[in-house]
Amino acid sequence: MNYYESLGVNNTASQEEIKKAYKRMASKHHPDKGGNEDEFKKVQEAYEVLSDPQKKSQYDNPDPWANAKRWQEPDVGNQDPFSQFSDVFGRQQRNPDALVNVSISLMQAYNGTDLVISAGPINETVIIHPGIRDHTKIRISGKGHNRIKSAPPGDLIVRVLIDYPEDVVRSDNDIYQTAYVSVLQALVGAEVEFEHFTGKRLKLKIPKGSQHNSKLKLSGWGFPDPRTRNPGNCFVVLKLVVPNITDEQILKQLNNINQEVHK
Repeated sequence: MNYYESLGVNNTASQEEIKKAYKRMASKHHPDKGGNEDEFKKVQEAYEVLSDPQKKSQYDNPDPWANAKRWQEPDVGNQDPFSQFSDVFGRQQRNPDALVNVSISLMQAYNGTDLVISAGPINETVIIHPGIRDHTKIRISGKGHNRIKSAPPGDLIVRVLIDYPEDVVRSDNDIYQTAYVSVLQALVGAEVEFEHFTGKRLKLKIPKGSQHNSKLKLSGWGFPDPRTRNPGNCFVVLKLVVPNITDEQILKQLNNINQEVHK
């Protein structure tokens, strides 16, 4: 049973995608709604494993020696013991997969890039598609460990880790980015220049009366979807800064305004 097929997702799906897929499939197969009970149980089992990071990791990277404890080594003489091992289980064993972590920048994740993976005997070029998500695993068939010469090589699994700047947070394809504006600009409204995480400078309109942590939406300025390439949105989170005003005349005027507001 393939847990990913049971939920209708691929093995690069995020936890949020897995959760959404589970709700959809559970609703489709629920017995109370006329669904198939056996299929419903499969969906439940798949979600139980894929929603748990530890169980999911074990499922994605199975231990090929997990059943070796139950194997009693036969008298093989001068023969290759691994070929006998294959015969006992009735199928050919394969080498374990190799897991390699690679870190990329925010812009590499945004635009996509080609990475050369060099780890021991491994030397492979991995294509990073635009919009890739943090902790995505890319599987390259037959490029893993080859310790057992009589068995097929394992796969190379490349886990992509994205290095996010402190002022940028990603949620699916949406980006939340911090912008600092003065209290006075937030009070009366203003148009300021905002530097998007791509380096582009955009005009940002601050509505009058904006509050600390208010969010302004820039449609289409988020990450491209890894599959459809449709862009998400950028939400600018306003952080208000108190200006250091030392001019006595300006301070007097502000004090008068404050008294008028609080009458």
